Amino acid sequence: FVAAPNDIFAATPTYMDEEDLYIPSISAAIPVVSSLFALTISACPHLGTEGAGEYVDMVMDLVKENASPEAVGFEGFSPECGHGLIDSEKTVKRAKELNDKRIREN
Repeated sequence: FVAAPNDIFAATPTYMDEEDLYIPSISAAIPVVSSLFALTISACPHLGTEGAGEYVDMVMDLVKENASPEAVGFEGFSPECGHGLIDSEKTVKRAKELNDKRIREN
């Protein structure tokens, strides 16, 4: 996952008389993506009734399904930008809906 190469940038200082160089940075996206996982988990916590690996797969799917590869110029997963631009609002909303459904079913 990436926040998006065209969204999260790293600044590389250049000489005093020149502007900083901004480059796409995956490492800069890590706090953004990990924060989304934390929000998703808080909106749809582990119930303890899931099978082995089921909960982790569900959380991963929530984030992937709500990412937009089109926003960064791709039609699907790509090595350049993973699953695309993440959408925290959409992902957390879907996680809450899924959590409500899971609670009703249990």
